[in-house]
Amino acid sequence: MHVASDVVTIAAGDRFSAFVKSDGALWTVGSGSYGQLGIGTVTAQFTPMAVAGDVSEVFAGFAHLLFVKSDRSLWAMGYNSNGQLGDGTDVSRSTPVLIASDVASVSAGSNHTLFVKTNGTLWGTGKQRNWSDRGPDSSRCLLGPRHESRGFHGQRDRISTRAMWLANDDVLITGFVIAGTGSKKLLIHPSAILPF
Repeated sequence: MHVASDVVTIAAGDRFSAFVKSDGALWTVGSGSYGQLGIGTVTAQFTPMAVAGDVSEVFAGFAHLLFVKSDRSLWAMGYNSNGQLGDGTDVSRSTPVLIASDVASVSAGSNHTLFVKTNGTLWGTGKQRNWSDRGPDSSRCLLGPRHESRGFHGQRDRISTRAMWLANDDVLITGFVIAGTGSKKLLIHPSAILPF
């Protein structure tokens, strides 16, 4: 089924999707029960609706959506009970709210968000046990972004909700991972894996 043309990037959450067209318009469709569609309501939409312009990237968590505009500003909307939007509250948002500026890379998890700023600093917000290096008692939620680490530089740097690819080609992982042996392990502190 054809949904749209001229699409340059996409993201999918739980029962909702988003895409950015070549003109920079962000479109959303699907379940909007937490406001994750960004259209000012908490209802489902069965046809795509335009949400914002001048968008370059989009990222979906379980029920929250983030996007970066061409000026490198980070915006968020949707479910926020764990502070995963990073707006300083635990209130879900049905319209986009500005979270940060000078953002280079983003990743959305179920209950948290990570982003790297253009100066190489890593920031995280939301369910802390999913991303923090603060030890086994890191189960609290952060309602706004917190600086977590340094060492992210250049275009090679990438983050995901469980892995960080550093400029020196080291990869750090945290959270539940499946090791090469097939065992499941919870890593609370970022741990290095083999360099690429």
